[in-house]
Amino acid sequence: MSITILSDLQNIMDKYRHGVVAIGNFDGVHIAHQKLLYDAVQLAQQYNTFPSVLTFTPHPKDFFSKSSQHFLTTFEDKIELFASMGIKVVYNVTFDEALAKMSAAEFCKLLFTQLKVRHILCGYNFHFGHGRKGDANFLRDSASIYSANCSVNDRIMAKGKLVSSSNIKLLLQQGCTCRAAELLGRPHSMQGVLLQGYNNEYCSKDELYHTAINIKYSYAPILPGNYCVKVILGGGHILGGVAEIKGHVYDMKNYNLIFHTTERVAATANANCSVQVYDLLHPAQFNLSESERQWQLENDIKGAAYLKNFTE
Repeated sequence: MSITILSDLQNIMDKYRHGVVAIGNFDGVHIAHQKLLYDAVQLAQQYNTFPSVLTFTPHPKDFFSKSSQHFLTTFEDKIELFASMGIKVVYNVTFDEALAKMSAAEFCKLLFTQLKVRHILCGYNFHFGHGRKGDANFLRDSASIYSANCSVNDRIMAKGKLVSSSNIKLLLQQGCTCRAAELLGRPHSMQGVLLQGYNNEYCSKDELYHTAINIKYSYAPILPGNYCVKVILGGGHILGGVAEIKGHVYDMKNYNLIFHTTERVAATANANCSVQVYDLLHPAQFNLSESERQWQLENDIKGAAYLKNFTE
């Protein structure tokens, strides 16, 4: 699943021109994004060329906002998902002051004369260019001027819910992780690191191993509470169990998730891991006594037992 990442669009080798390009920010790479990517891969086969993605770093919202933004996926997450769907090239465009001031017409000229895009795909709500004056219709008309083609994917609904990054973030804030997974097409996942000093602590009272995990990036907030999760360690080792998600605390000095499992975590402190979030067992309960908390945790582990089947 190799993928080529290009950032300097002004000096593109000819072998990375003439492709099929899906364009957008792709936060979450949800099922609507996946439809766009699938279409790009199919069209590339018809054109006998390569399927690619053009995206932006930082996210335009991050560039224009004065406060820190939270996203469903990091750039690294997106690259892994793109590759899994058959995308071969990613044009990672730096979103800076110069790009923000570029007109929609100038940006289209870059696409169709510099990259020589043969077919471009976007979502119905895609906007670009200075003042967001360019839209899907503008892109389609511009493609025609340059003798290229353009496809615009319509909105996608899932059980009456519009599939969008914003709606998925809202579902996570409400603890509706299963509903969010339906829109994502997979469980919500976060990259983390096992925290030194709180790794593999075994408690004889509940016969569980407790491991603190610090979520490494500023992901979209999720409702504090206890969740069924899978933790994927290096080498593909997978553990099922319960995660106490403490809240949205992006601070590498303090853990914000404790993972409880019946199996010893076979990894050292500071090891990287991935946390896949499944069902919400219950929202955070802050005033429990130690005995009440232990009783609750024992019940939570029973509730998460079904994940054991996925790890064997």
